Amino acid sequence: MNFFHLVRANWEEHPKLRTVSIQLLNQINYQVLVNDLLKLDAISDAQKRGYEFEKYLNKLFGVFGLDPHASYRTETDQIDGSFILNGNTILLEAKYRAAQLSKNDLILFENKVSRKSQFARGLFVSLSDFDENVVNYFKDRSSRIIALSVPEIYMMCSQEQDLKDVLTRKFRYLDEYGIIYRHINMLF
Repeated sequence: MNFFHLVRANWEEHPKLRTVSIQLLNQINYQVLVNDLLKLDAISDAQKRGYEFEKYLNKLFGVFGLDPHASYRTETDQIDGSFILNGNTILLEAKYRAAQLSKNDLILFENKVSRKSQFARGLFVSLSDFDENVVNYFKDRSSRIIALSVPEIYMMCSQEQDLKDVLTRKFRYLDEYGIIYRHINMLF
């Protein structure tokens, strides 16, 4: 068990651990995270940019103690990575492309998640924002995925917000309202 698992498991029982966790959060170099994110735009090769984006997300999840795993392949699926949030495994789909996402992009990912454990959830990260019609398609469909845009990651890092808090609020919004995407400005 690593330190972050210990902190997560004992958060409520041991107030001193909360202080240690907050001190670690204060040690995160948000400017480096912002700069690394901005560097992705300079990569002209789309495939390389996508691969570097996956590496960036893995680093981001690691910085926040979310125990990330790099991308992997099963017999039927390519998964862009995974991490642990509040004791739950979150599968990752990452799309670093400017073109608007289609409903099918999210349906394919939703299907990947639904073929895993009944407890698995998913995070779809995209460079482009999420079209309201696409988001509305998933409303009240017992979805297990949430969506996060690259501009939200930039905003989160620029404002030095805790990624765990952002994702927890997004999943809570999904659980309470059945909506996969709510901009972080509307959650805080």
